Amino acid sequence: MMENRSFDHFFGWVPNADGQQTATYYDDSNVGHPTHSLSGNPAAGGGNDPVHFYPDMHDTYWYYNNGAQIGYPPTGYGPNLGWLRQGKNTSQVAIGYYTQGDLGFLGQIATQYTVLDKYFSSVLASTWPNRKFAHTGQTDLLDNHNPSNVSTLATIWDSLINLAPSVSAAYYWGDTNGGGSSHLFKFYGDKYQTGLTPPNGTNITKTYNQFLADAATGTLPNVAYVDPGACDDHPGGTCDITQGDAWIQSTVNAVINGPQWQHAVVVVTFDEAGGFFDHVNPPRAAAPTSNYHPCMGDLPATCEGDV
Repeated sequence: MMENRSFDHFFGWVPNADGQQTATYYDDSNVGHPTHSLSGNPAAGGGNDPVHFYPDMHDTYWYYNNGAQIGYPPTGYGPNLGWLRQGKNTSQVAIGYYTQGDLGFLGQIATQYTVLDKYFSSVLASTWPNRKFAHTGQTDLLDNHNPSNVSTLATIWDSLINLAPSVSAAYYWGDTNGGGSSHLFKFYGDKYQTGLTPPNGTNITKTYNQFLADAATGTLPNVAYVDPGACDDHPGGTCDITQGDAWIQSTVNAVINGPQWQHAVVVVTFDEAGGFFDHVNPPRAAAPTSNYHPCMGDLPATCEGDV
């Protein structure tokens, strides 16, 4: 799971996909600004990271279809005005895009394998809430602040290890500093180390180097989640998209070149759009209820009545 890129911004060029890279968006003064190519600038964004936090993202998306999609009732605005409404987005980096030639390996595999063009973040917020959704199917926070209490949400790892012990699983993290910057550790803290070591004594946390070794020897588990390090495509950091692309290439090729490739499915995704433009309305999410049961990627037959 990479960081903070929207579909139109990264993949709007994909043939036959529902992408749109040529458009005009409007600022608060109703001045139109055309989208623009970021080709030749892999570090685009720099310190100007587009706004993507809660509740700012709601303000951004409220202006889809004059607010009809999200339910907020502002009037007098045209579709998609929100991308340039936030002060930090005045540089217009939020409406910049890349094309196939800019994306290297990712641009190559996008034309060789399946691309899913109905991509939306789980919640209109930043990294931690959306990464919680990836691990739990729900979230108990809406910002990037450290929670006051350790999260008690059940994770997919709990289900796999405790309810399906015959299914092997591993969480490979990309940093080399003892897991301190791993996304899972960040929103559960050191105390969650216990949660990643279930009662049966099976520790699922492993290093990225171990992932490469397991892929080469054909010993990858049934379910593997590979978390990148600092070079995760997040704008405004010390890495640019060429370094993120190199990490994706290393990770995907490790599986392709390994003995388990014929029986493997590799999914490359992004936690959320990072404030970059997209022309497709986000769908309404189902409202949690008292009998809410997150599905977390189970087969449809096992998810009947669940969200």
